[in-house]
Amino acid sequence: MSAGQRIAQLAPRFVKRVYVHHGDELSKCLLRREGHHSRQHGLPFPVIGGGEGGLKQGPWQTWWPSGEPWRVVTYVDGKAEDPAAAECAERAGEWTVDAESRRAGCKICQPTDDGGATQIEAGVWRWWHPNGQLEREGRFERGARAGLWTAWYDNAQAMLSGRYRDGKPETDWQGWFRDGSQRFQGSYREGKEHGEWRSFHPGGGRASVGRYVEGRKVGEWISYTPDGTVRERGDHDDEGRPTGLWQAWHSNGSKRSAGHYLRGHKVGEWTWWHPDGRVWKAEQHPDTPPPEAPAAPTSQPTPDGGPAGAPSDGGPPSPEAADAGAPRPAPVDAGPP
Repeated sequence: MSAGQRIAQLAPRFVKRVYVHHGDELSKCLLRREGHHSRQHGLPFPVIGGGEGGLKQGPWQTWWPSGEPWRVVTYVDGKAEDPAAAECAERAGEWTVDAESRRAGCKICQPTDDGGATQIEAGVWRWWHPNGQLEREGRFERGARAGLWTAWYDNAQAMLSGRYRDGKPETDWQGWFRDGSQRFQGSYREGKEHGEWRSFHPGGGRASVGRYVEGRKVGEWISYTPDGTVRERGDHDDEGRPTGLWQAWHSNGSKRSAGHYLRGHKVGEWTWWHPDGRVWKAEQHPDTPPPEAPAAPTSQPTPDGGPAGAPSDGGPPSPEAADAGAPRPAPVDAGPP
């Protein structure tokens, strides 16, 4: 059964059935003396609802092109009871609904340097999961992300929350697991990690703790096993490079590896141990790293193939995706099996 047939069965006789159709390309934005002119574009999707005197009234149900229900919009005298849509109208903007990317928001005209005009996102934009649950929501100003942005799982549990300024993450950010337990927390300054960052294992135990300065890890970083024991600890210099003594431990508490870094390079003797305390191997490195050699990266995988700290989708959301990356703890050197 097609989506249209399904809706026809559901619609009572007094309810208007309307199909909203949009073009395939964004219309050219024209700036006129009397104001802005634009057209709405997107993909066709069906809606049903009631009306009086030619105006929409009450709740209107919308569906995805697949036939699955999307959302209910309430109208009063032809106007949607949506503050975002109302703000868009006040700004002489174009309220855009894109069923293919499951998003809706406002676009306004902005002059370009060559004397023309283009459309940019403005005000509140929303994205939805296929099941109709809100996926993320946030504001655009002058085409850049601004203010509070929040992302949710498809079970309505919050995934990420934080603020943007001029398109860059700013101040405090938090992330949660699907069950609602804390996943990470930290702060940004001018788009870069700054201050203390903490990440957590599912269930609430600490996974990593450390500090950033303008996007670089500094000072001591510590990672933990799910049961709370220290898995690895070591320092970073002011450039964000591993420095000084670094140590790691097995899950039973016995030492796994130990050695020193200088300017991000291993120096001197490094030793690895089996869980029972037997030496697995030892390496001798130059006491001074090559002067022109590139430093070791400050973000590497851990022995289990994933980050010990914030999750791979633990970063701030973007208009394209809610998994824009997250800070990683320094690596644990691979030890004996």
